[in-house]
Amino acid sequence: MSETIKEYLVGIGFNVDEKSLSKFNNGLKSAAKSAAVIGTAAVAAAGIVTKVISDVAKSFDETRQLSQRVNATANEIKELGYVASVSGSSIEAVNRSFQGLNRTAGEAALNIGRGATAFRELGLSAKKQNGDLKTTGELMAEVGDKIKDLSSQEQVAVLTRLGIDPTLVKTLTGDIKGLKSEFNSLYKSVGINAEKAGEQSEAFNDSVTKLSFVFDTLKKSIALKFMPQIKVGIDSLRKFMVENAPKIIKS
Repeated sequence: MSETIKEYLVGIGFNVDEKSLSKFNNGLKSAAKSAAVIGTAAVAAAGIVTKVISDVAKSFDETRQLSQRVNATANEIKELGYVASVSGSSIEAVNRSFQGLNRTAGEAALNIGRGATAFRELGLSAKKQNGDLKTTGELMAEVGDKIKDLSSQEQVAVLTRLGIDPTLVKTLTGDIKGLKSEFNSLYKSVGINAEKAGEQSEAFNDSVTKLSFVFDTLKKSIALKFMPQIKVGIDSLRKFMVENAPKIIKS
């Protein structure tokens, strides 16, 4: 680099101060090293940020998809998930329970199967007085009221029969107004709307999936172009090894 600069300066009529040129060259090397370090750090930081965003998008997208399957809002699921996580259960248990209760409620609404029997025997109804289906969140709250005064064994039996994880006993029967208020205040203060976040996350994940498809298609295209050439090389190597097998074994 320094010799190129030196030749250029001499070529246009400048005298070159070797000491100054050396200092410049050392500075250039130092700058290059710094740029490399900064570049590496930037790439690493970008990777971390992308991972964080992807994890957030996955979480909200999964909740949105679940909410659409189980007749509940994303906020109801997130809210109860938070309460459960600090009440001896877990978010995963809440997700499973929304799916289980929704399935049981569906059978009750159609008056078929074990769901209908369970709802009838427990004095529950899958529908409102006007005939509309109750949300799974509403039913979850009703179940909590129903089992509040039962023994722990009876509570577990009822929840299991309805497709609800038994670890949610405390979550459904305890005084959780404070925890729900805490959750909603936090989401409101940072500007998170679970429904909107789900939509944004779904769009983000769709874009990532499309980009991955593009990369995969390009990879396949390149592989197909090189395949005939590599095949010739593989065939040649195989032929060489067969023809020279005795020599190879002997050596």
